[in-house]
Amino acid sequence: MKNKKIGFIILLITMPIIALGIYLTYQFGMMGFLALIALVVLGYLFHLILKDPFIGISLTIATLPFERIPTLDIGLFTLKIDQVFAGMTIVSWVLKLLFSKNKFQPYPIGWPLGIFVFLSLISMMLAVDHNRAFSVFIFTIFMIIVSFTTTNLVDSEKRLGTGGKIFLYPTFFVSLFGLYQFAGDIIGLPNNLTGLKDIYSKAVMGFPRIQAFSMEPLFLANYLFIPLGLALSLYIFKENKIASNTKLLALIALISIVIVLGISRGAYIALGFFASFFAFFMARKFLTFKNIMIFIAGIIIVGGTSYEFLKISRPDALKTFISHAKIEDFSVGESVQKRLADYQKAIDYWGEKPFLGIGPGNYGPRYKNYPPHSEVKGWEVVNNEYLEILAETGIFGLLFFALTILMLCLRTIKAYYAGGSNFQKAVLIGLISALIAILVQYNFFSTLYIMHIWILIGLIVAAQNLCFNSKEPR
Repeated sequence: MKNKKIGFIILLITMPIIALGIYLTYQFGMMGFLALIALVVLGYLFHLILKDPFIGISLTIATLPFERIPTLDIGLFTLKIDQVFAGMTIVSWVLKLLFSKNKFQPYPIGWPLGIFVFLSLISMMLAVDHNRAFSVFIFTIFMIIVSFTTTNLVDSEKRLGTGGKIFLYPTFFVSLFGLYQFAGDIIGLPNNLTGLKDIYSKAVMGFPRIQAFSMEPLFLANYLFIPLGLALSLYIFKENKIASNTKLLALIALISIVIVLGISRGAYIALGFFASFFAFFMARKFLTFKNIMIFIAGIIIVGGTSYEFLKISRPDALKTFISHAKIEDFSVGESVQKRLADYQKAIDYWGEKPFLGIGPGNYGPRYKNYPPHSEVKGWEVVNNEYLEILAETGIFGLLFFALTILMLCLRTIKAYYAGGSNFQKAVLIGLISALIAILVQYNFFSTLYIMHIWILIGLIVAAQNLCFNSKEPR
């Protein structure tokens, strides 16, 4: 009798799905059928996330590299798979809070972020383009909530390790796909098979620029600094809970090659600060004869492999690469001159409303003199997050954003010396090194509501909390 009831319930659930599948396939062909499959899979995953919200944050981390593929464009907004999983996670976590006695984990950067949000709200109400201001404001709040949720769900060393592992292993696939992009473009595969945008194909500079599933090479490097920081830190701390030394070194080399072949000057500068951080703060752990030999061998492997990839693309590839890296196009290149012009515009717009700014997201509309949204294909950005925050939320907005970052860094130092296991310290150092690289890169691009950055911030606070709460002495 019980089996009959279960079978009847399954029939009630599947019949409407089958009917919908037939309708969508008839109306939209194979795309409609695939959309139905995707909805069914998402429904099942949401069911699992409702049972355990940590599954949701794990899926969010796993899909972070897929910034461009797969996505769904809705007007001027692009819906990404990690945003879907993050939304499911927040809903399930809130529901769990309502029916349990779980306490919030410490999130000390909440108060400067709260003031930043309040200032953005006032700025939004005073903005000329309210629609754009409102959408950017909502996205910023969403990302802060994602960060807070991450901190609360990663409440144990086991979960911290799981999060780190999910960052590392998909990166192998992403990096290998990036190398496939490079080789595929060189041999003449069409862009729809390599996934490269036209502006990053060999037709522009004579050799392709790896972007993998990201919007551009700079964004790819921005994400890759997180697994790179984790892998390098875990290796230096001799922690093999997530991966063996061999796998960590292989991943470090692979990520480094991809960053080099992305040919992003902002990424190279960030890589320099990233390396300097480890050289300065981890000198005692890193400076051994074995590590120095491995480091030299790594440079030879990364440099040699990158050179071979560049050489097969065009005879003078290395010369062109060095010229681009040295910014020899400073006086004539649009990449440099337009950025400098945009920086000046941001400062000029800040001068119009110095205390609260022109409104969240309003730099783009102000740049084009506030056109109707229907006439816009994409908004201009400053390509410098600090100047964009200054122009859009004023000096007070930038002040509290900077205070948030300062508190995060100072609390990391305090947590590192407060206690915690060797593994917790390794993860904490790896994460903060990635944040430093990202903060350097923020001088060359500007989008505040980027998912992997706020996930990173949430994980840093979670690792700090674990170090403070751990009974293991330093």
